[in-house]
Amino acid sequence: MKYFEEFLPSGFTFRERIGEPNAFDAGIGNIALRYSDLEEIVSNTLLQLLVLIPRYGRIVTSELSFKNKVDMMASLVRQRLPSTRFNVGDDPPVEVLDELVKILFQAEELHNRIMRSSWVCTRLKDDRWTSVNLTAKASHGLSEQSVEMGPDEVLDIADYIGYVGLIVEEFFLDMETRSPLEDSSADEST
Repeated sequence: MKYFEEFLPSGFTFRERIGEPNAFDAGIGNIALRYSDLEEIVSNTLLQLLVLIPRYGRIVTSELSFKNKVDMMASLVRQRLPSTRFNVGDDPPVEVLDELVKILFQAEELHNRIMRSSWVCTRLKDDRWTSVNLTAKASHGLSEQSVEMGPDEVLDIADYIGYVGLIVEEFFLDMETRSPLEDSSADEST
């Protein structure tokens, strides 16, 4: 006996089901899309750093969390710094990398703040919504935080996540794509 229906397209249009698009919903959609792009950019930098065939690189990156991808990316950049040029101008590459990692994690935190919140279903005045975040930590017990937000602030977060993606791409813009075997610092134990 089957108890639940499987997914089937409804056949109704967006406007028939929802009506006119909502700015707040569109802002959240922008966050989802830009974060997806950012994660893809970080995955592609891993392929570039590892000098992998794209299909093999996808095997390496597909099961990694965003945090693990960023950690791996930073470790690989540090390994290649002595012999590889990155697009940092005259700035110290290690300092630029440290700041890059910091803003990547900030983008992840902003994404999670929006996407992993419970949003109160009723709209407040001026198209502002309230998110509720619950945490239960051993050291603090149950904690509840509420934040009121409008579509402008949500779009600011989406724009920032997109900006971080551009910065990552810029950092790797002129990177030499060499095999790590050619890199004399790739394995200091030999």
